[in-house]
Amino acid sequence: MSSTRLPLLLAIVVAGLVVPVAIYYLLWSPLSDLQQREEALAVSLQKEMKENSDHLKSRKEILKAHPRLEDWKLLSWPEPKTKPADRHTNDLQAEFRNQLEDIAEGAGLEDWGVDLTKSSGAQAGAGSRAGGKKALWQSTTYRVSGKGSLSEIAAAIKDVYKIPTLQRVGTLTIKRDDNDKKNLSKDNLEVTFTVDALSVVGAEKRDSLLPKLKDPKYSFTNPNREADKVLASANPFVLPAPPTPVRPPTPPTPPAIAKEEKPKEDFEEYLTGVKFTSLSSYERGSKSGWMVHFYDQNNNGDKKIYSLGLRRGIEITDMYGNEVLNGEMVWVNERMAVFLIDGAYYRFKVGDDLYPDESRVLTAEEYKAIGLPSPPKPKPKEKPAEDEGM
Repeated sequence: MSSTRLPLLLAIVVAGLVVPVAIYYLLWSPLSDLQQREEALAVSLQKEMKENSDHLKSRKEILKAHPRLEDWKLLSWPEPKTKPADRHTNDLQAEFRNQLEDIAEGAGLEDWGVDLTKSSGAQAGAGSRAGGKKALWQSTTYRVSGKGSLSEIAAAIKDVYKIPTLQRVGTLTIKRDDNDKKNLSKDNLEVTFTVDALSVVGAEKRDSLLPKLKDPKYSFTNPNREADKVLASANPFVLPAPPTPVRPPTPPTPPAIAKEEKPKEDFEEYLTGVKFTSLSSYERGSKSGWMVHFYDQNNNGDKKIYSLGLRRGIEITDMYGNEVLNGEMVWVNERMAVFLIDGAYYRFKVGDDLYPDESRVLTAEEYKAIGLPSPPKPKPKEKPAEDEGM
């Protein structure tokens, strides 16, 4: 009996020692480790939640202080909507290059060129996060070069900032053209500048580069800042042209002295004093004709006109030398003489004065009956030249 109890007691003692140890290692220790991990994860989660809360709070404060940042996702180079990523990137780069080329040509730059120099898929530094996560922003850089005046260069740079996307002019170099170094007054400069375009995380998804802006909240450039005009008026690269030589003042022209107008006698009054006094025949060789006599009572002067060959002119002036009658004798017989005066035929009989009254005008039937053609139109009278300065 005693020999069987001893092994049993030993088995009970061993079981009492082994079972608690087995329970500790097989059950209690794993549960304890799991609890510690849970506590560590809870602490880590609480810490991360606090960091996220602080980040959101900081983001709200930044957006409140800088409301323009709210538009960054719209103005950023977009994420692809329907295209593969590689094709989408190539299309955006080509479209932005076209924008820069249009700006260079529109500003009037000569020998311009636009080249893609760098495209970064990830940025290090403050813009990136640890853990291999995507950078908050990516950049694409272009190099623009050309020649033009300072005003044209400023206009091109201003138009770059008018593109409704996120970009900036990174570097800018302006120098004189080597061919114009001797001509310092010529406004012809060489320019090279880089343009950095940005794409931010969370950008709007669309296939085209430019966003559809219905009503932009903010102006991309200051509309009141006319940089091109300001720079053109204070160009540090060009020497001002020499002033235009001042000519001595032209001496004033002395006032023109009006010529004293020559007095005139009354046209009708003077001619009523010139009388058709007589008609007489005469012979000259084998030819005969009529001689017409006039007497000017205004100056006691006699005047004779011979009909030989007709077309004999008659001119009468007043005592001041002004013409009062200018005509031609075109027909004559023993009773009357016909004169062409100012495009009309006038008959004059012995005893008449020489005033060409309308009652003395021959009708068409009358002058055709004596073989006269239609009277020519009178020549327009020349207007007296105006005195200079009047």
